[in-house]
Amino acid sequence: TEILPKALLPIKNTTIISKILESYYLYGINKVLITINYRSEIIKSYLSQYKKKFKIKFISERKPLGTVGSLSKLSNLNNPFFLTNCDIFTTYDKSALIKSHLDSKNDLTVVVSKKSINFDYGVCKIDKNNNLISIKEKPIYSNIVIVGQYIISPKILKFIPKNELFNMNDLLEVLFKKKCKVGTYRIKDNDWIDVGQWNLYK
Repeated sequence: TEILPKALLPIKNTTIISKILESYYLYGINKVLITINYRSEIIKSYLSQYKKKFKIKFISERKPLGTVGSLSKLSNLNNPFFLTNCDIFTTYDKSALIKSHLDSKNDLTVVVSKKSINFDYGVCKIDKNNNLISIKEKPIYSNIVIVGQYIISPKILKFIPKNELFNMNDLLEVLFKKKCKVGTYRIKDNDWIDVGQWNLYK
């Protein structure tokens, strides 16, 4: 938005970042690291109300580092940790995700979900001579998509370059090349919402 950072989008009488924090607090998680850049002072001021409930530290980016670039600043971590985008709210069982990550001995676990999209046009199948073979009217396409939440084992942080723009897809490419174990944890479509899209936010 022009006014607020995405994390402070209002949801009824609260904000998306508040809902995210509370969803993890239900599972005993109260240590939080938040990467800040855009309008960071507003976020710091807003989150000051949680200082008794959460141990919040901030990672300040002088320049945008992408979805995982700021993780290169982390050190002295011994246990896997959750990573979430600031515009994704979920209601699934976080303890089940932790168990799945540990039981599978993953280096990274990606939370995924099946998403169906209605295509509001007739889709044409055409041969090499531009003859129309068939039409599929307003088909529904389904795919497994990344939700925007993960569990990360600290040992893979060494693959993230310091002070460089680095996104999750970049990290995944490196992990595949290094033969690291990347697993998935599937949740139901109604267990998550992406408020970064105006139609879903509304």
